[in-house]
Amino acid sequence: MKAIVNTGQQFTEQQYVMVLSLSHRSEYGSTDAELETRLAKLNAILTASASGNLTPTGQTNGVP
Repeated sequence: MKAIVNTGQQFTEQQYVMVLSLSHRSEYGSTDAELETRLAKLNAILTASASGNLTPTGQTNGVP
């Protein structure tokens, strides 16, 4: 998810969801609640990215 913030969205939301779901299934002891939290965070990042509300790392309000 950090890569999306730093470099922008490179794949569709569905592709990111698939990757997160596969990663979740491979983690022993992970819960559905953890997956839902990750998916919600992904959605927030993609929504902010699409609306242009993300600022590059190390910047605040577009000011270095």
